[in-house]
Amino acid sequence: MTSTRQNNNLTTGPVFSTLMKFVVPFFISSFLQTFYGMADLMILGLYNGAASTTAVSTGSQITHMLTVIIIGAAMGSTVLIGREAGAGNDKGTVKTIGNTVTFFLLLSVALTAVMLLLSSPIAEQ
Repeated sequence: MTSTRQNNNLTTGPVFSTLMKFVVPFFISSFLQTFYGMADLMILGLYNGAASTTAVSTGSQITHMLTVIIIGAAMGSTVLIGREAGAGNDKGTVKTIGNTVTFFLLLSVALTAVMLLLSSPIAEQ
């Protein structure tokens, strides 16, 4: 069974519709992240005091900041991958993808370790 792969040429055609294919998913993810933080605050505000609400508000902002940083790093890596693929450099494309996967794997392990080490001291404050 052969698979058919459709190539999208992003260098020709209307710019607006091509740009929207990339913008809309990022917009929706940011929007949902904001609503997640709002839902946490609303539910917590109904059942707990100001200290809990402040803690969740701060945590939500930090989570949102980390999400935006990671999305930015991912978008930057797609530029590198696209450059290699556009140049027809298959070895460079594979190497860049491998480096990206390795980077995000190591980043996730490091962030997990930092969060586990700091969770108790932060919670005790």
